[in-house]
Amino acid sequence: MGSACRLSDYGDLGVLFAAAHVPVNLGHYGHTWLMTGSPLVLLGLAAPWLVRRDRRADTWALALLSGALSVVYLAYRPFPEWWYLCFLLPAVALSLVLTSVATFALAARLRWGAVPLALVAIAAASGWALNRSEGRDAFGLRQLEARFSLTAAAVAAHLPAASVSLTLWQSGGLRFWPGREVVVWDALDPVWLDRAVVWLTDHGRAPAIIIERSEEEGFRQRFAGQTYGGLDWPPRYDVDRRVRIFLPEDRARYVAGEPVVTTAVFAPRRCSPAHLVWRVAGDSPGRRDGRPGAFGIVIARQEGRGTAHARDVHRHCSSGDARRCRRHCRNLQRRHPRPWRHLRDQGAHA
Repeated sequence: MGSACRLSDYGDLGVLFAAAHVPVNLGHYGHTWLMTGSPLVLLGLAAPWLVRRDRRADTWALALLSGALSVVYLAYRPFPEWWYLCFLLPAVALSLVLTSVATFALAARLRWGAVPLALVAIAAASGWALNRSEGRDAFGLRQLEARFSLTAAAVAAHLPAASVSLTLWQSGGLRFWPGREVVVWDALDPVWLDRAVVWLTDHGRAPAIIIERSEEEGFRQRFAGQTYGGLDWPPRYDVDRRVRIFLPEDRARYVAGEPVVTTAVFAPRRCSPAHLVWRVAGDSPGRRDGRPGAFGIVIARQEGRGTAHARDVHRHCSSGDARRCRRHCRNLQRRHPRPWRHLRDQGAHA
């Protein structure tokens, strides 16, 4: 593992952890904590004073444990994105427990009904969180984070097993899924990029620069003046229009006038648990504009749940039986809403 003061995959402890990070992280994590949990979570800070005396020791223990779990990451390198609150997830969970304890203790003191007060508090906190940008973004995180697994799958499928990736954000996914060696480029000396590429190539390690579009400007600035620092040739793969994979070997060909083809890599579209693939042609019967119906559906891939309903739709809509077509379309829409939305977006539903 090397020196005890160095983390092999992430860099020097002295760079990652610093006292100067504490005030920055306090402000950032505190703001994110309030925005995602609502100001109601502040009530948890008063929990040790609101509970009965015989329970104060346990409440103080929870509060101190929550603080202790936060200390390490307060000194860690700051990240601006709100979802890095996940570093403090154990402490956040304990803070929610303390908030619940304080809410019920306060309700008991005020002689209000504890259950109605708790329900009102939960509704208020949920409404607050959903109305904040962080709450709205939470529902899109699955799609956003999918780029990591998609990039790792692309590397596993298209790059040699001995390849080494020069990357930053993708380092974790590439290291732990396909098990590829990585070089974190922001820890590489700015004058060593070309040397690293040459050394890896000479040793049969096939370097690849895997970089997200948001990182490209920082990469160019850090390695300005280096042959491969400008990323001035087409990438070999473009993953979901968010991550690009550059092969240094392509640059010489591109400069010599040879074309470098970029292959787009996208996640497979899955419309339902039955893995149905829909293709719609024509118009549905009985449209308001009076146009004749020619409703066609092609079902492919594999048999599964939902296929029988789709067959009914295909049979009755293709035959022009408008009444039965509508009835089976409603059944399909109710039982399998996701493929129906895809079908409707293609213009199949009047």
